[in-house]
Amino acid sequence: MKVLISGAGIAGLALAHVLADGGHDVTVVEIAPTLRPGGQLVDIRGTSRDAAARMGLLEPIRDAQLAQQGMRYVDDRGRTLAELGVEMFGGNGPVADLEILRGDLTRVLFDITADRVDLRFGDTITALEQDDGGVDVTFEEAAAERFDLVVAADGLHSPVRRMVWGPETDYVRSLGGVMSFFDVPEPEPLDGWSLMNILPGRRMLLIRPDTAPGRAKAILTWFGDHQLPHYRDVEAQKALVKSGLADGVWHLPALADALDTTTEFYFDSLVQVHMPELARGRVVLLGDAGYCASPLSGQGTALALIGAYLLGNELSRRSDHAAALRAYEDAMAPHITAGRELPPGSGSFATPKSRMGIRVLHAYIRASARRPLLTLVEKAMSSQHDVPLPEYDRVSV
Repeated sequence: MKVLISGAGIAGLALAHVLADGGHDVTVVEIAPTLRPGGQLVDIRGTSRDAAARMGLLEPIRDAQLAQQGMRYVDDRGRTLAELGVEMFGGNGPVADLEILRGDLTRVLFDITADRVDLRFGDTITALEQDDGGVDVTFEEAAAERFDLVVAADGLHSPVRRMVWGPETDYVRSLGGVMSFFDVPEPEPLDGWSLMNILPGRRMLLIRPDTAPGRAKAILTWFGDHQLPHYRDVEAQKALVKSGLADGVWHLPALADALDTTTEFYFDSLVQVHMPELARGRVVLLGDAGYCASPLSGQGTALALIGAYLLGNELSRRSDHAAALRAYEDAMAPHITAGRELPPGSGSFATPKSRMGIRVLHAYIRASARRPLLTLVEKAMSSQHDVPLPEYDRVSV
C-alpha cells in the first residue's frame, strides 16, 4: 500500500517504522525544515512501553533516556514538602522510570526509519481529493501525487484534519487552562530531581532536569479564564506566561527572565480532541490530531506509540483498508478513554486559588508520601496504565 503520513513527530515516525517493517511504500511529509529538537521529557510506561517493545524501540529508547531520581514538592522558600522517588508507584508515578526528551525520541525513530521511507522536510499538504480508489494530494512544494491512504499525524492543530473534518473548534474541548514549556538555566543543582511548586491563583510550576549541563526545563500550568493569544503569536504568549511568574518568590524571577532568551518555547490551551470517528474514507487520524488528551494527562506520547502500533499492524494484516481502519478505531477506543482520564492531583484541589487552599494542599502532599494514603495513591496511579494490547503476528506485504 502506498501511504502518505503528514507529520514527522513521534506518531508519524513510529507509524512509518511499523509500515516499513510490513513492506508498505511510505512517504512522510513534514512542514519543518528539519527534525524538531529538544522538547520536554516524555515517559514510556505501562501499555506504551509494551507497544515500544513490540516495535523494537525499547533498547534504543533506553540508550537515549534521561536518568532521573524522582520529584520533590517544594514551597515558596524551596523547602521540601515531600519526596517521591522514581522507584515508587512501580515506575508509574509522577516521574516514570523510563523518560526521554521528546526530541531524542523523535531522533531514535528517525534513525531507524530514514533509510526505509521517503522523508520530505520543508513541505506540507495543501489540498486533498479522495475517491474510492485513492487520494490525490497537492503539496506546497512537491508535485501532486496519488496515494492509497493519507495519515494525519500533524498534531493538535492538524491541517489535514481541518481539510477533511472541518474547523478544530468543532472537535476541541477546553480543560480551562493553558500550559507553557520552555528551557531555562538550571536555577539550582537538580541532580536528577524534578521540583514541583503549587502557586496561588491555580498555577502549577514544574522544573525538570535536562540532558544539557546547566540547563533545565520549566513547565507552567495555569487554570482560569485567560485572554488567549493566537497560537502563533509567540511574543504575546511569552507576555502571558511572564504575568504568571510575577510573584517574586522562589525561582520565578529567574524563570521569567529566561523567557527573553529561551531557545525552546511552547504554549497552548489545555484541550482534548474528541472526534466522531478516526477515519473518513481513505484519510485517518493518528496521535494528537485524532485524540489529543492534553499535556496535563501525560498520555500524548503513550497514545501516539499505541496508535502507531495498532494502525500499522492492522494495515499490514488486512488487504481491505476500510476493515483495517475500523479495526484500528475499535482497538484504540479503550486506550483513548483511559488516556483522557486526568491523573490524580491534576484537578481543582491540586491547584487552589488561595493561600489557605495551598496550606491545605501542602498538608495533603506531606500525608500522601506516607502509608496508608500512599497505598491509595499507588493504586490510582497504576490503574491508568493497564489497558492491554492485542497480539499481532508479524506480517509483510
